[in-house]
Amino acid sequence: MDLADLGWNDDWAAQFTPHAAAGLEPARVTADFGRGYGVTTAGGEVFAELAGKLRHDSAKRSVLPVVGDWVAVRVKPGEPRSQLHAVLPRRTKLSRQAAGHRRAEEQVLAANLDTVFVVAGLDGEVNKRWVERYLFAVKTGGITPVVVLNKADMHGDIASTLADVKAVAGDAEVVVTTATARGGLKALRPWLKRGHTIALLGSSGVGKSSIINGLLRDEVQVTQLRDRVP
Repeated sequence: MDLADLGWNDDWAAQFTPHAAAGLEPARVTADFGRGYGVTTAGGEVFAELAGKLRHDSAKRSVLPVVGDWVAVRVKPGEPRSQLHAVLPRRTKLSRQAAGHRRAEEQVLAANLDTVFVVAGLDGEVNKRWVERYLFAVKTGGITPVVVLNKADMHGDIASTLADVKAVAGDAEVVVTTATARGGLKALRPWLKRGHTIALLGSSGVGKSSIINGLLRDEVQVTQLRDRVP
């Protein structure tokens, strides 16, 4: 595994120097299982549990690892589990206010994203207030947003809707796609780069899984058979 494919570069390596001196390895968090994390190292994917010191020092949820974080792990050959000792400072983050009794606390959803595709479906009315709200969250975290109007084949007046969305999108780019059509995702190609991390935001049924499947040219996620109203 070449970590550069996941976004590792000289800047991350410089931040990792003290951890390397301690005999730890760099890894990127790719899954959060609640009781532990899936992380990818240069040697491949491993399961990682929080080391005792990190667990006790993490009084706030916002400093715990999330998907996209670069972390320092100790991997022992032949053992199925590794220990996660540190989280590198985040370059960007996507977050929201926590629910319930933790309402005043920030909940980080993902870290170190380069671009977020804010996806809306053209098979119904586009909620412009929703678009504005998510664009604000993405920009606040230091991430570049791109509004993706999907299902163009199911809309009769794309030009009018496109103009309306561009009016609220500000400096964010707005593109039109049809995930289920051959060549329908060409507009997304400028952001598909080696080491470039992208996330998708959108309501249920707007076609996020179909976009991922189309970009990867494989059915890596189960596509919904029926769209649902958010």
